[in-house]
Amino acid sequence: MAADAPTLTALLKKAAAAFPARRAVSVPGKIELTHAALDALVDAAAARLAADAGVRPGHVVALSFPNTIEASSILCL
Repeated sequence: MAADAPTLTALLKKAAAAFPARRAVSVPGKIELTHAALDALVDAAAARLAADAGVRPGHVVALSFPNTIEASSILCL
């Protein structure tokens, strides 16, 4: 990846700032998240990883999740 290429996190932050009320994730009959709500979930997950496991920017972390909204949000870190 090029050094100036945006990260998925940066793109999510940009979308949340520009379109906070627009739908970002939809699983019919189960869940709908706006860009702002998804951004908040990602921030909360990052905070938990930092607080509970000491994960910091630049650390390599392996994750294993079933196919859920939680997995989608954690992949945006």
